[in-house]
Amino acid sequence: MKVINASDVTDVIDNVKRQIETHNSFMENNYGSKLSFRIKRIIEDHILELYDDEKDRHAYAIRIELHRYHPNTFFNLLVYKNDVGNISEAYIMRYKMDMDFARAYYRGEAEMSSFEGKIKRFKLDKNPKQNPIISNPYQCEETSFSGGGGGGSTIYDSGGSTDSSTGSGGGSYSVCTTTTYTVPCTCKGHDPGERCTCSNQPYSYSVTQCQTIVAFDDCLDPCSDPSGSSPINEPILDDLYDPYPYDNIIPERMLFDPEFTCLYDKFIEGNSSVFNNTIGSFADLTSHHLNFDSCESDNVRGCSTRTSSEWTTESNGKHITIFLNPNASALEMAETILHEGIHAAAMLALENEQIPNGLNTVQYLQYYRHYNGYRDHADHVFIADYYLKPIARALRNLDARRHPEYKYYGIVYEGIERAIDEAGVQRLIDEYSQYKVYNQEVLSNTELCE
Repeated sequence: MKVINASDVTDVIDNVKRQIETHNSFMENNYGSKLSFRIKRIIEDHILELYDDEKDRHAYAIRIELHRYHPNTFFNLLVYKNDVGNISEAYIMRYKMDMDFARAYYRGEAEMSSFEGKIKRFKLDKNPKQNPIISNPYQCEETSFSGGGGGGSTIYDSGGSTDSSTGSGGGSYSVCTTTTYTVPCTCKGHDPGERCTCSNQPYSYSVTQCQTIVAFDDCLDPCSDPSGSSPINEPILDDLYDPYPYDNIIPERMLFDPEFTCLYDKFIEGNSSVFNNTIGSFADLTSHHLNFDSCESDNVRGCSTRTSSEWTTESNGKHITIFLNPNASALEMAETILHEGIHAAAMLALENEQIPNGLNTVQYLQYYRHYNGYRDHADHVFIADYYLKPIARALRNLDARRHPEYKYYGIVYEGIERAIDEAGVQRLIDEYSQYKVYNQEVLSNTELCE
């Protein structure tokens, strides 16, 4: 197996940066998942060029080696443009892909998600002599960059510490992300042609999150225990590692409805990015609990609408409960799950304690400020601007692509229409209300979870 040297990596990174620069116009007009996906594909294509054979088997080893010589490469490339606000996507790419899959590589079996969203299984030789030996690559360093909306982050890696409980020579490192949000002034009402005046002074605030991750052992001892157990110096796997992360997302209180259970399973199997970045934000949380319940069992509200959500504090932590109408069609319930998942992730963002994985947090907080803290308008206009089309795309995929994507816009818009009307956002009304004429056609011609 070829071992990548520093010069190989430098050539690849330079080539990637040149390609990104040639796509400036593309990036300036496409944000969030589209931009991240584009850069991921560029990186993946060039990394795979480093190997002539066995690409599938060694793709993870390449990422590990790249991480060894350029620990911040993925992170920096994903925030290469200052107007990219989805900093957390880079966080996921670097640590969830590189570290979790690297650990899975050494365990000999993993379930990976390809860039096309398809699930693939593969096995690797568990003999440590045949696996690349990687020393602890983590040196003390500090890397800063500017993010969207005036945001910025710093990562601190520190390695070489010894785990006294195991006697291993591995190490741990802390990942600290500090994001600075700049809240612009809120414009007072003014007559056309007059200069806008601020009702508040612009201000900034910062949110810092840290996570301690256990690194690998310095090397893999090829000697195994005579009983046939695993190698003596296996790589250290911290308690957070889980090769099947979706198992953690199952809410504590689940709606026991066959249609809902079917939809929930399909979202997980289909690897929906909207689902992953909202509902999936709760996968690693211990202080926040996501629940699904039926509005029929709720004494406060009836089922006049498809959905609602609320925040409650209980003895075992904070709960976000999403109430669903069990009488809704499968497509309507699927839209509700995604719609309310965005509300739930936004609740986390407002706490300034947990930053959701894929939420455009900077933009959302600007909407929240613009609407003076009125969440109903802030959330729904935000959904319309950033998530209406991705939700429609996810519904179409669930529905076996029976109709063109635009025919699903009306189903999503119906869930936010009242708030959009109240907020008086005419541009959104003009753009999306016309698509409601397709709702009956789409809802009456589906076999989803029947």
